[in-house]
Amino acid sequence: MLITGTCALLRLGELTLPDNPDIRNFRKVIARDSVSIETPFYSFWLPYHKADRLFEANKIVIAPKWGINALHVFRHYLGLRDNLFPLHPHLWVGPSGSVPTRSWFIRHLREVEPDTRWSGQSMRAGGATAMAEDGAPPHIIQATSRWASDAFQFYIRKNPVVLNAMLAAQRGN
Repeated sequence: MLITGTCALLRLGELTLPDNPDIRNFRKVIARDSVSIETPFYSFWLPYHKADRLFEANKIVIAPKWGINALHVFRHYLGLRDNLFPLHPHLWVGPSGSVPTRSWFIRHLREVEPDTRWSGQSMRAGGATAMAEDGAPPHIIQATSRWASDAFQFYIRKNPVVLNAMLAAQRGN
């Protein structure tokens, strides 16, 4: 989930369920049968997210980035998931067979990275920053992450190295 979320600039709420059962909406949960693998890419349909005002869904495509073999990790997860829960309709399933909640994800993130500065927004902000460092133009970062506004610049504008890379990309250098 962490690698997929970072490479696709996903919100934590797009990968997990809210902790409060009263506000959970299973129509927003990614379906296992929406997954497609076309080496070296994999994709799935995000059924709804907060920027999807027309309820059209979005196809999320995860390509190789930053030297991370996301497809290898994802295939490994799918193999484990499909062996344990072959009929479960949702893509992300925890060891108990339930869809992970926000607190479940954060608890497991702390096991990997105890630094409390990391949060649910870290995947999205980190992915946007990494894209900017690679010289991706702002409109590509905005489209990749499905930001309806230029709010993504909040995450990357304070880093002088990132600013320089973005300016060079805009100039076509």
